[in-house]
Amino acid sequence: MGQAVAHYQAGRLSEARRAAKRVLGARPDDIDALHLYGCAAMELGDFDASIGALQSVVAYAPQFAEAHDNLGNSLMAVGRLEEAEAAFRRAIAAKPAFAAAHNNLGNVLDKLRDFEAAAEAYRRALGIDPNSALAHNNLGTALQHLGAFEEAEAAYRKAIEIEPDLSATHNNLGSLLQSLGRLEDAEAALRQALAIKPDYATAFRHLSSLNSFSVGDADIRHAEKVLASATVTDDQVMDFSFALAKAYDDVGDYDRAFSHLEKGNRIKRASIAHDAGLDQSIIERTIAAFDRDVFARLAGNGFPSEAPIFIVGMPRSGTTLVEQIVASHSQVQAGNELQDFVRLGLELGERIQSSNSYPEAVADLRPEDLEPLGRAYVEQVSRRLAPTTRFTDKQTENFRTIGLIHLALPNAKIIHCLRDPVDTCLSCYKTYFVNDVDFAYDLSELGRHYRARTRLMDHWHTVLPGRILDIRYEDLVADQETLTRGLLEFCGLPWEDACLAFHENPRPVLTASAAQVRRPIYRDALNRWKHYERHLAQLFEALGH
Repeated sequence: MGQAVAHYQAGRLSEARRAAKRVLGARPDDIDALHLYGCAAMELGDFDASIGALQSVVAYAPQFAEAHDNLGNSLMAVGRLEEAEAAFRRAIAAKPAFAAAHNNLGNVLDKLRDFEAAAEAYRRALGIDPNSALAHNNLGTALQHLGAFEEAEAAYRKAIEIEPDLSATHNNLGSLLQSLGRLEDAEAALRQALAIKPDYATAFRHLSSLNSFSVGDADIRHAEKVLASATVTDDQVMDFSFALAKAYDDVGDYDRAFSHLEKGNRIKRASIAHDAGLDQSIIERTIAAFDRDVFARLAGNGFPSEAPIFIVGMPRSGTTLVEQIVASHSQVQAGNELQDFVRLGLELGERIQSSNSYPEAVADLRPEDLEPLGRAYVEQVSRRLAPTTRFTDKQTENFRTIGLIHLALPNAKIIHCLRDPVDTCLSCYKTYFVNDVDFAYDLSELGRHYRARTRLMDHWHTVLPGRILDIRYEDLVADQETLTRGLLEFCGLPWEDACLAFHENPRPVLTASAAQVRRPIYRDALNRWKHYERHLAQLFEALGH
């Protein structure tokens, strides 16, 4: 066993695994050898072997906290998040002052998008080990998700104070500062991340969204040099490819830009389990569930709040711009991309004790269910936002729940953003999305999703006539003031000049458009697809053009 431990501590993981296996051949119930085997397998990326070994360890030794913790990490690596959470909680139950397990619990809760619980787990880790730069960094990420931007920045800076060469924290700080509109500071943080780790692809991708590149740019040469390295990973290729596509677009080399786009999107698409057929099936089921009879039976029973302003539309269709305009009004606070109504939809069946899930559970809705549903949404959001008359919710996936939104919140305003279909889809294809926009990485899937989405929006207009305002990006660019006046009138808001000067609004912007909305209205994004026309046959076919 001593030889296995020596190999493991020296980082010779394959040798450590083989040595542990030899020990187990003689003593199959040697817990330490089994644990070391599982840890080595995990670090080698053989998660099935790791999970099997570590599950045996905790079955033999249920109080072995470190084994539960390592099992949680392996389960999290393969996406078995609820099981990972349970493993981390068992580690903490066995050893309450186990800082790493609290930190790892925070990591899995973050992946489960329970950011408040994640932040609390990181705080518990820091209560045990206040000098953990990693836990400070992770707390910053959770706080950023929660919109606590000042606290998030403080957490990142504390992590850097403890460990100045933590490149991930410089990257995270740069991303946060970009969201806050502090673009020069953001660039400095991202360049520091790259100074520490020159092949840090994610930091370079973030940096690319801040800069306009020029021919012969040193940043382009650096990225190409990293891509030519024999040790570059698929994830690095993906991030650098998206960044270089932006760079070559800036310098007008559109063929080379598209070559990088194809490479980045191909790797990203291969990394996600997206069922395009299921996506379209859900849209068809939603159309079937929300017929005219549902609205006739349930109308007039929701929560009467006028506070919410929902903004929906395809990503890259102008939703962030429209939110920036509306949120520049003194009576409106930007909520950004809230998860609350999406979650209420997913939980609908359970909430109303229906055996069906959304959207079929709508058939089991009773009039008395609607007021509590709308009230729960407004109260959840209001607890997180500063006191204000109105707020926006720019979660683009709310397009699936517009019918339920109207039933639960009949006085809420719903704005639908539209942009040229080809420009919209190409802009999605050119974007690496942090959130789950799984349809965006294949041109055919993009086109089919756009058509299915349009079919659902047409249905909402049919069953809810006059309840949804369409805003076309091209019209907004052509006549900003007229469209802005119509937008504010639809929302029941008096005119304020600040809505024309939206780019001066310092509010945090958390989407891929964070840098663009710091500029006045510009025409550069119109008909961008024509530069790439020769490469878009799949998209044209999927869109039916």
